[in-house]
Amino acid sequence: MALNLSSRNSLFNSFSVICGTICSIFFVGSMIISGSPFEMIHKFNVGNILPPMWLWGFLTFIWGFLVGYAAGLIIFESVSHKAHSEREVCAYKGGLFFLASLFFFILHYPLFFVGEKLFIALLSVLVAAACACICAFFWSRIAAFATVIMASYAFWLFYVVFVTLSIIVQN
Repeated sequence: MALNLSSRNSLFNSFSVICGTICSIFFVGSMIISGSPFEMIHKFNVGNILPPMWLWGFLTFIWGFLVGYAAGLIIFESVSHKAHSEREVCAYKGGLFFLASLFFFILHYPLFFVGEKLFIALLSVLVAAACACICAFFWSRIAAFATVIMASYAFWLFYVVFVTLSIIVQN
C-alpha cells in the first residue's frame, strides 16, 4: 500500500525539487557571472523590444526550476517504477537533449547580452529550442507533466528566438 501511495504522489517529490533548484541556480548563476546586460541594451537601443530585465531574470529563474523539476520527475519515474527498456531508453535520449538544451540556453545569455554576438546567440537559442522539443517528444512516453513543462519551455525559447531575431533585424 505504501508503494502505491508513493506512486500516486510521484508528481510531488523532494528529488524533483532538488533538481529544479539546481537548474535554477545554473540559469541564474550564468546571468550573474556574465555581468550586466545594460551596456548592450543601450548600445543597440533595444529597450523597447526586450522585456524589463527584472522580468527576464525572474522568468529565467522560474523556467530553470520548472525544467529541472521535470528532469527530476523523469529520473524519479525511471528509478522508482523500474521502467522497462523502451521507457528507459526514452528517458536517456530525452535526458541528452535536455542537457543540450540547458547548455545552449545558458550559453545564450553571455553571448547575447555580454559578448554581443547576436547571430551566434540566435543559433544557440535555436538549438536549445529544438533540443527542448525533441526532449519533450521522448519524455512524452514517460510522464505527461514533464512533457507539458518541456513543451512550454520550448515555446518560451521560441519567444527568446523571436526577441533575438527582432534585435538582429533592427540592427
